[in-house]
Amino acid sequence: MAHTTPPRGPEHGVAQEIRAVLDELTVLLPISTNPLAEEIEATTVAWLAALPIGDRDRRRRLRASRIGLGTAASFPHVPLGVARLISRLALYLIAFDDTVAEDNAARDLPAFLRQAAPVWRTLQDFAETERLPGPWTDPLHELLDEADSLLPQPVAQRVRQAARDYLFAAAWEASARADATPPAFDEYQAMFRHATQSAVSLTFLEATFHGPSRVDPLHGERIRRGRTAAADLVLHIGRLASHPIEEARGTAFAPAPPPSGAPDHATRARACAETIIRLRDTCAHDPVTGPYSRALAAWAAGVVHWHRLALTTRYALPAPTPRCHTPGETGTTDEGSQQ
Repeated sequence: MAHTTPPRGPEHGVAQEIRAVLDELTVLLPISTNPLAEEIEATTVAWLAALPIGDRDRRRRLRASRIGLGTAASFPHVPLGVARLISRLALYLIAFDDTVAEDNAARDLPAFLRQAAPVWRTLQDFAETERLPGPWTDPLHELLDEADSLLPQPVAQRVRQAARDYLFAAAWEASARADATPPAFDEYQAMFRHATQSAVSLTFLEATFHGPSRVDPLHGERIRRGRTAAADLVLHIGRLASHPIEEARGTAFAPAPPPSGAPDHATRARACAETIIRLRDTCAHDPVTGPYSRALAAWAAGVVHWHRLALTTRYALPAPTPRCHTPGETGTTDEGSQQ
């Protein structure tokens, strides 16, 4: 039977462009191999059953999103238990964002706030005499108990604070979605740097390698510069990868561009990667910032790697042609392997 090449629409060109950017970033930021990656992925996928996601397509998309593999690439040297915790907390926040923040907020902001309030209360520092039961609070209690048992108490508290900041940002964006009023790009970027799922992940990194609150002003400034570049890298890659699927689903919510015009996300992502590399190389022999800057570069490499894996699954872009195929990037094969 003769092979028929399927028609190639504009989305194929978009996918090729995004892959070209990610390929370039992968050269700049090569990943470190984590021998426990598949185990972290399997644990994360299995835990998805604990989350209240009724929509079958959304559950399938989350299952195939490769969050565990992304975590393993971003944290190549943390203990297995901590890596599992980071991965499942990432899955929890992404699922909450997909299911509650984006969907409910656009239709019914009060309904979003009613679901978010118990989660926010569960994340408080004080101990509740009685735990709040609920579809989103039950799995969160499990994660927080695990954090308390695996992490030093100050680190566990910093993670709680970062998750509360994330929830505040989700409410802020939910309000803007409900009003159909996109924020200015600079405002969106400032919020993204400090109050997103990526910010929660970076908190694990900073707490492990003595982040900005633990060092003198000179070293602290270097670390803050690296953290900002890492957060911005995620922002620009995310805008490139997610915009096509949001447009297709009618849920696009791009921030309003600054007066200078829409940002060139590909160019800015490269600049962020170069900043992270310069920090790593400049601090290579510094006993204070050296370990952190190397870990930050590994984290950023993992973010790039995860977006490569997620393009055909989470972001629903066409798979690469056979000559460009990279293992793990074909949506149908990946999803089938997780059933």
